[in-house]
Amino acid sequence: MSALNKFRKNKMSIDKLTNELAKSSGTKKSYIDERFWKPTTDKSGNGFATIRFLPVEREGDIPWRQVFSHGFQGPGGWYLENCPTTINGKCPLCKENTKLWDTGDTASRNIARDRKRRLHYISYIYVVSDPSNPDNDGKVFLYKYGKKIYEKIHNLMIPEFPDEVPRNPFDFDEGCNFKLKIRKVDGYINYDKSEFGSTTSFSDDDDFTLTVAEQIKFLDEFTDPDTAFKSYDDLAARLYKVLGFEDQSMETEFKKVDEPVLITEPAPSMPISGEVHATTEKGVVRDSKDDREVLTETDEDDEDISYFNKLANTDW
Repeated sequence: MSALNKFRKNKMSIDKLTNELAKSSGTKKSYIDERFWKPTTDKSGNGFATIRFLPVEREGDIPWRQVFSHGFQGPGGWYLENCPTTINGKCPLCKENTKLWDTGDTASRNIARDRKRRLHYISYIYVVSDPSNPDNDGKVFLYKYGKKIYEKIHNLMIPEFPDEVPRNPFDFDEGCNFKLKIRKVDGYINYDKSEFGSTTSFSDDDDFTLTVAEQIKFLDEFTDPDTAFKSYDDLAARLYKVLGFEDQSMETEFKKVDEPVLITEPAPSMPISGEVHATTEKGVVRDSKDDREVLTETDEDDEDISYFNKLANTDW
């Protein structure tokens, strides 16, 4: 065997090589949940893809989950946590936001607005066409979307006008594709031009439809009280750290309310229920700086007045 053949025989997989590179360079593991599909936008903020919302197997179960999250930057870092109000639990940040709002002070209310919860939904989708990432075509993913897209689903199922026929976009036989059209309007992500297509069967091939259906799992994990949300005490401890308080007392903040913290770096992506975003009692660590995106999707926000009125009636 020649010396060259020895080198040819001693092949090493690319995965093994990249793992070794990560060890030697100290590269952090990515905590992006690969189960989730995310549309791609160009430099102008525009994006396009065609997807299909999928049903769930369990009879009587809805094909989406509604989740509230908080995300803001303080002197002690980023607070990125799922909000327990999703499951009618108590949230230390919502409690403190209520105090800020009730002061009536403009600066205080601006801080409360900056720290309030954001709404998103989670469903299973089938990617019909993703021009920016064609490798995604024909695959099943989870999809996290906001209030604007949810409203389009709502309006399709409960039409505003009597001449419109209610349609279920989650149905295999009588559903429809969704054309996701993303624009940037006045610096914000906009979905207004997104639309549902005509009613079509998912596929004429039942065997293919079955292979897709078998990839759909239950959505319970995203609202599971035991795994999707931290305890009140854990959330409070994280909040104190982010706000820069060592004695775990919020008293200082309400004696003198400063202007909202100036964001000096891009915000990490908002949490998805079930992910862990800091060290917990179980010792699981989630480095929130691994996956970042600017929080500009205003259509996912709660309405200020309704949100704070609801909190004002909560027995803390």
